[in-house]
Amino acid sequence: MSRHAPTIIVTYHCATHCTLGVIIATPITYGVGLEIFGSTLWPEVVGDYIGAVAVGVAFRYSTAAHTGGRRTWAAMRKFFRTDLLTVSVFEFALLGWLALMHFLVFHETLRPSSPVFWLIIQVGLIIGFFAAWPPTLLLIRRGVKTEMLGTPQ
Repeated sequence: MSRHAPTIIVTYHCATHCTLGVIIATPITYGVGLEIFGSTLWPEVVGDYIGAVAVGVAFRYSTAAHTGGRRTWAAMRKFFRTDLLTVSVFEFALLGWLALMHFLVFHETLRPSSPVFWLIIQVGLIIGFFAAWPPTLLLIRRGVKTEMLGTPQ
């Protein structure tokens, strides 16, 4: 196994939260027609981040069956302890890329009905993946993110 494989695996886990957050939150944001300062970019930023965190907590909730009635709080604690840093870095890179494209390249609001919009999202997800790699590696080295690597907690 490559020495980078554990980091890649755990970073893909984070990327799943963020990708699903974008896929769920973006159409909702645009469908409702939310605007802040006359732009849909800012509600999209907030919605994508909240969507990524919500998906992450839902993933943790689905794996916290052994905690009984404390399942929701256990899932939230575990997410905030192990995943919030990487999800935040991933989302910051993704949303920074979206803002850069919005303000410097297109100067207009792209809509989810446009293939260019989703191409920009895909590039942002790749950028986010590589941005989340260093914090993921740090958390693995500190022993915080180990459950996906086959080591007991």
